[in-house]
Amino acid sequence: MTEDWRKELGLDNSDYRWQMDNRFKIPDEEFFCHEFLRFIKAAKAYQIKRKLNRNERQGLSQNDINNYNSLDEEYENLFQDYLRDHPSVTANKLQKKSKTLLGFMIKQLNAKKIMNLNVEKISTKYSRIPNKGYLFDIQKHSQWDEDARFHNYKGKKLSDNSEIAQSILEPKQRSKIILKIEKLKKLYKKGILDKHDFEKAKNNLLK
Repeated sequence: MTEDWRKELGLDNSDYRWQMDNRFKIPDEEFFCHEFLRFIKAAKAYQIKRKLNRNERQGLSQNDINNYNSLDEEYENLFQDYLRDHPSVTANKLQKKSKTLLGFMIKQLNAKKIMNLNVEKISTKYSRIPNKGYLFDIQKHSQWDEDARFHNYKGKKLSDNSEIAQSILEPKQRSKIILKIEKLKKLYKKGILDKHDFEKAKNNLLK
């Protein structure tokens, strides 16, 4: 087995790979909404009801933490002013701030392997104003209360001072993994790789 094919498949720089954890009992989007959002009928908008906790923030650089705290404070002030019909706060202004904050949170939660959501899609969906409000009942899932994320699940341990952007695996990158596995299969069928090397390389991709 040569280093050439390893480099071609990207195994020389194997990064975080998402795998659904069977300890998660409810869909990621439903978990996210239940845990972080509340719908305010009077505003026809979602409000972010809590900040990332210590475990969820682990791995952020101090610069990221400072930016997050500032962003959260700005968002909360805007939301309260919006509820009071303050003339300086438009729905569009609040929507932009909400999308930015939600995007930041989702990226970090994805990086921590707590969930795996499309950042652009979900941040847009739940920051939109007016919003019709999507109702999720997590109790429809028979084992919802056994979900590890409700029991002090700490997610993936990230190295200190790592920027969020370095830890995110976006959908296009996940598609690349599938293509690389297909290449591995072809190499295996051609006899270039034996079964042991094939399984080892595939497992490295899925870590």
